[in-house]
Parts: sequence; C-alpha cells; structure tokens
Amino acid sequence: MKENENTLLIIKSQPNGLIPVEAFLKNRGWTMASVTNLKEAIAYIVQSKPAFIMVSVDHPNKKVHKLAKILAQSYPCCIITFAELSNPNSYAMLSESGAKYLIYPPVTGPSIERTVNKFYKAFSANPYTVAAERGAPTDNLNEHGVINIKGTNKNVTLEGILAQMANEEMSEAGGTHSDRSPNYAGSELNFETYSLRSGSAVGDGAVGGQFNSKGSDEWQPSDLKQSIKKEPGQDKTNNQRDSLVATAAKESLEKLVVRGPASVVPEALVNTTQVACIVVESTRYAGYLVTAMGNNRVIDEKFMLAVQARLYKFLKDNGEQVQDDLNMQLKLRYVPFESWATQCAEFLRKSVHNNNEIAMAFFPRKDVRVKTVQSEVENMMAVPLEQITAEVPLNFNLYLYLPGNRKVILYTPTGGTLYRKQKDKLAREGVTNMHIDKNDAHDLNVFRAQNYLNKQIEEQEREKAKAVKKNVPA
Repeated sequence: MKENENTLLIIKSQPNGLIPVEAFLKNRGWTMASVTNLKEAIAYIVQSKPAFIMVSVDHPNKKVHKLAKILAQSYPCCIITFAELSNPNSYAMLSESGAKYLIYPPVTGPSIERTVNKFYKAFSANPYTVAAERGAPTDNLNEHGVINIKGTNKNVTLEGILAQMANEEMSEAGGTHSDRSPNYAGSELNFETYSLRSGSAVGDGAVGGQFNSKGSDEWQPSDLKQSIKKEPGQDKTNNQRDSLVATAAKESLEKLVVRGPASVVPEALVNTTQVACIVVESTRYAGYLVTAMGNNRVIDEKFMLAVQARLYKFLKDNGEQVQDDLNMQLKLRYVPFESWATQCAEFLRKSVHNNNEIAMAFFPRKDVRVKTVQSEVENMMAVPLEQITAEVPLNFNLYLYLPGNRKVILYTPTGGTLYRKQKDKLAREGVTNMHIDKNDAHDLNVFRAQNYLNKQIEEQEREKAKAVKKNVPA
C-alpha cells in the first residue's frame, strides 16, 4: 500500500450522518464514497478497491459487521471501526470489536486522518507485521491477483464470498434476483446481479454514488440532494461542489497564497483566537467566511482585501448580487480551529501562505448584519434592543434616547457590559431601541459576528462535555 492511496469507503448507519466529515476529507484531496447499503458497499469495494474502509458499529445490519471481519482477514486495505453514537452500548461494541484501528465519537476529519497516519506509521515500520495483524498472509494473492479467504477452500475467492453476501441481502430484501443461486466458487462478482451496471440506485438508503451506465469502473458520485431526504430546517449544501462560496474560497486561496520554500515546514494551524472575517450577503448565500492562520498569527489586511475582491467578483460573475463592504478582524474564544470548523462550518478550505497553514471556513447565517434604523438624533442610528447581546463587553458606546428632551445619554461605555437585568428592565419600560454613533457601525457588526461565532464554539464545547460526562463511569 502506498501512502498516496487516499481512497476511502465509509459504511455508516444514517444517510445524513458524517456529511461535514465527508466534506472535510474531499477538501483534503480524498477520493471517497459514503454508503449505508450493504450491496452498494460490496460493489464499490470490488470495483474501486479503496485503501481504507470505515465501518460503523452502530449499523443495524449485522452482515455489515460480518463484512468488516471478512475484509480485515483477507483484503489488502486498512479497516477502521468507528462509532456514530455517544452511548455506552456503542463504546462497548467498539471495545469488543477487536479492531486495531478505532475512532470514538464524535468522528471528525482530523480524527480519521490521525488514524490513517497511525496505520501508515505502522505499515512503514513493518508491512509484513501489519498484514499479519489483519490475518492476511503476504502470499495470499494468486497469479490472477485474486485474494483467497484464509481457512477456506482454495478455490473460493473473496469476490465470490462478497457476491454470496450481496445475493443473500437481495434475497432477504425481496429483490428481483432472489431466485438466483450463483456458483460463486472461484468466480468474479457479476455486477449485473445487483443492477449496478444499468446505473440504477441500490437500496432505499444508499448514498454516495452509482456506477455509470456504460459499465466502466468509474464511480460517479450521485446527487445527494436527490438521494437524501432533506430534514426540516436543514439548509446546508450537501454537495459542496454545488456551492459557489466554496468554489470561490478555493479559487481565492489558490490564486493569492504565497508559498514559501519547500524545505521550510509551515506553521501549523492549531488553537486560534485571531481570525479575519468576510461577510457574505448575496442572493442565495449569507454567512461569515472566517479565515485563520497557523500559529494564531494576525492575517494581513491587504491579503484579506484581495481575497474579498476576488470572492465577490466570482459571485457576481456567477449571477449573485453581493453587498461588498464588510471585512473584519475578530477575536474569538480559544478554539482548535480546524476541528471546530469541521463540525460547525459548511465547508473548510486549506492551503499554505507565507509558510503558515491558512484555512477558510464558511458559517452560514441568515441575518449577518444588524438591522438599524434612523435615529431621532443626528449622527446616531437606532439598534433594536434585542440585537444587543447581554453579559458581553461592548466595543462601542451604547446610548439611551430620552424622548422628553430629544437627547441621548451614555448608558454603557466602550468596554462596559449591558447586564441581563438592565436589558430586561429596559424592555419592561417599553424601550425597543438603543442608539450608537454612526461611526461605530463597523464595530457593531464586529460585535455581532464575534458573539455569533463564540456561541457556536460554546455550544460545541457543551456538547463535548456532555458526551464525556455521559460516558464516564460514576
């Protein structure tokens, strides 16, 4: 196995599961498919021969677990067992699986890559030992490149075993070929048996792709929008290649980054507090495009202005009407940026700029700007009280308008905090708007963006803490 064989099949239990993880891996150059259906998994394995296969212990079909054991015994790939659910049962199944490569929930793109690197390290040290650990003798390939199952009749091939499993699955599901009793000993898998060469879909819950109608070995990703039923409120783009913002971000990075000498190891993107943010507000897209740099460096403003100009031009050239006046530097809670973005952002794009890793992630938000109105006082603007976050230090002066004398008084100075009890009292007294100086409009949008993103970070931290607490024995 070569280290550049970044090909992966994920066999998961839920069609909508791991979508952010899959997007992360595709952004990192992985060739991959994601399926829930056993027949489709078998077909993809035989046709595409992925270097890595991930199998969920939470999959309801017991034959999926049987498949994992067969592959681990006699298939030239790395089997990674993972859990999708954070509960004691899933943890127990992981521990009892006996698999060498495990991923505990939550599954993330970085956790997958760490596991892959662990495999490559072991394989580089001793490929024969790694093969033996999988139960796969180094001499189990015959002259035709067909792998024989260890401990079975020498004429029974892995492809034959997989064919039998798929036919059994078809029979139990009431498939049209259930009356066939194939002679699988020493045979190749006949894809026509599973209606794959005709390009038909396989299984109600199958996702990830289908084989083309010409019967070639090329795996063609299917349109996830058609194969995945959208849940209420789910408005993320499932297929990142369909997102103009994702394409624009990738194109901007490719064109604008300045790569240093190949001999210099780039500063890694780790924990981050300083990020740059471009507000995207167009016909179809709204959100924050957040950029972070290795070693928590401040990102050059000229570089971000160039990214912003290229991004907006790309969107406009593709028919989007864009408001193009917001580019901000933000201070966030201390966060492992890549892990956070993988879980919470719509997409993540990475590159290297001036010997630093650089990453862009898009966080969708419907209302990216504070909706202000004209104040009764010149040089002021009115801001809805509900849009001023309480218990967070302000980066602008906040004023209260007094209708009696048509003037404003300073209510909370820059650096001060509008406390919850103060906000509630103002609301009870009928105050609907607070006021800020028009020159502070930019700071108000910075305040809004920081609070939204920090809330995402806090929610992720709470979920992690809950998962840890739930699975730690009392």
